[in-house]
Order: sequence, then structure tokens, then C-alpha cells
Amino acid sequence: MHRDGQPFTVQADQVILAAPAQVVAGLFAELDAAAAYALGNIPAYPLSIVHTGYRREDVGNPLDGFGMLCPSREGRNVLGILWPSSLFAGRAPEGHVLMTTFVGGARAADLALLANAALIDLVVGEQQALLDVVADPVFTRVARWERAIPQYVAGHAARMGLLAHLEVQYPGLHFLGNYRDGVSVERCWHKGHELGATLPLTVQA
Repeated sequence: MHRDGQPFTVQADQVILAAPAQVVAGLFAELDAAAAYALGNIPAYPLSIVHTGYRREDVGNPLDGFGMLCPSREGRNVLGILWPSSLFAGRAPEGHVLMTTFVGGARAADLALLANAALIDLVVGEQQALLDVVADPVFTRVARWERAIPQYVAGHAARMGLLAHLEVQYPGLHFLGNYRDGVSVERCWHKGHELGATLPLTVQA
């Protein structure tokens, strides 16, 4: 480890690695090449999220609910659209609404890589078609994840078996992440809480 550019060592009885699979793979490249290779080759696809804010009167849809998903058979260019301002207070100014749109994934990885302006244009076009939006957004913001959604393809169970073997081989070592026990935030939180409940509560300074 490094702090202020200087290396230092930390000794611990319990170590939880909750980093992305490719980061963990780099940490284990010398310790266990097979596990590192397996982790580093878990397929994952890019995802871009576009936040758009509109005046309420410019959106014909009532936005009454959580949001919407777009099945692949519909041929849309977005995976889904959430309506945060319908779910939680304070997500948009008075008289405005906020939408969060997901683009990319395994279905359309190339679209997630569009430049910001092109990505926003694509999203606004989809919102106009799907939600009766009649004006340009008054607010936009783009967030990107290069490897956002791990794919549990054939052979994934064997990859995870290598991690389980490492946890047995090195007691106190734990692997957590969306590449292992479910890709959703809910699953990651649940597994983290579950692991935390099993660890010793005493910490020695």
C-alpha cells in the first residue's frame, strides 16, 4: 500500500476485497495466476447513464411510478428510464422532473461509447418518443462505467470456485462484488451485510 507516495504495510486478520474483478485480478497475478486470469476475463460491458431534467409541462407522460424497462424486442436504443423525482423528494426543483436513462450493456455496447452530445441527443429522442417529451432538457449530465455489468456466462461457476478455494487457502480473505453474488446494488449490499455479521467484532489497534 502507499500513502503520500510512500509504501507502508498493514497487517490484518480479515481482508475484504470489494474491488472490481479486474482490479482484484491484478492484485493476485503473482499469488494465484489461475484465479487472476479467471477474474480478469469475466466479460463485462460498458454502461452510460444520462440524467435529464425537464420542465414538468414539457413532459406529457404523468411519470407515475418507478420508471420503465425496454425489452430488446421493442428495438429501442435505451435499456430503461427511471423517474427519480417521482420516487424521492428533492430530486428536482419545483415544477421540474428528473429522468435517469441507461444506455449500453450487452445489448448495445457501442451506444454507451458515443460522445456526450450524441448520447444526449439519442436519449432525448427516445424520451420524446416514449414519454411525450416536447422540449429539450434544461439539465443534462452523463456518467460512464467502462465495465459496468459482469456477465455470468458459461464457466462462471468454475471461476467462482477458484475464489472459494482461495478463501479456504487463506483464512480471513474474503471476495465481494457484483461479479460474484449478483450484479444489483441490493445483492451487493445483502452479501456485504451477511459477511459483516460473521466477522469478529473486536479490532486491535
